[in-house]
Amino acid sequence: MIFSQNTMIRLMSALVLIPVVVGIVYMGGIWFAGFVALAFIVTLIEWFKLSKATNQFILYFPIGMIYFLVSFSEFMYLRLMMVDGAFLVLLCMFMVWGSDTGAYILGKKIGGPLMSPTISPKKTWSGMAGAVLGASIVFTVGLYAAPFLSPLLPTMIKPTLSQIPLFILLGGIMGYVGQIGDLLISALKRRAHAKDSGHLIPGHGGILDRIDSLLLIIPVFVIVARYVLR
Repeated sequence: MIFSQNTMIRLMSALVLIPVVVGIVYMGGIWFAGFVALAFIVTLIEWFKLSKATNQFILYFPIGMIYFLVSFSEFMYLRLMMVDGAFLVLLCMFMVWGSDTGAYILGKKIGGPLMSPTISPKKTWSGMAGAVLGASIVFTVGLYAAPFLSPLLPTMIKPTLSQIPLFILLGGIMGYVGQIGDLLISALKRRAHAKDSGHLIPGHGGILDRIDSLLLIIPVFVIVARYVLR
């Protein structure tokens, strides 16, 4: 077999979920707000269970609740309050997916020294390089594709060629930040002796397992969108 059974399940889940998520982001309004609110509640439930399993609930749960409130609020702000909201949210999400894909491919192909074996025994520095590279490519290509997408996905972003080095750098920084966000959630799962945060998404685990990178990237992305892409 080219793909393992678990990989096939992950691919099938992605093929179902990605069009649904993209459609909800595109529609915006109450559909997007309701979707984000539901994701926040499920994420909080998963965090509650993990925090409880650490026997340090009083420490970890409030920290996570504040963290999620900030991240989900910024996500809502990005789509509903900013010009080009739909484009920006989709760019951010595809950048995260590109970063995760880059981390998986380079980490699998090259391997090498582990980043933090006590927190995440499979994360390597080559995987981090892949995450940085993947985020840089998707972020930069996405921005320069913006004018061509504007008939379908309205956007006023018109980057110049001189901005390419800046966008590559910013994309790489966000890819790095996303991997740190992944490690933060992995640290709690390690303390809770849990492989995944839940079992909601076949082959992927819980929602928190899928958005751990996104949660830390979102506040940084909003800053970039407000002060660099205007």
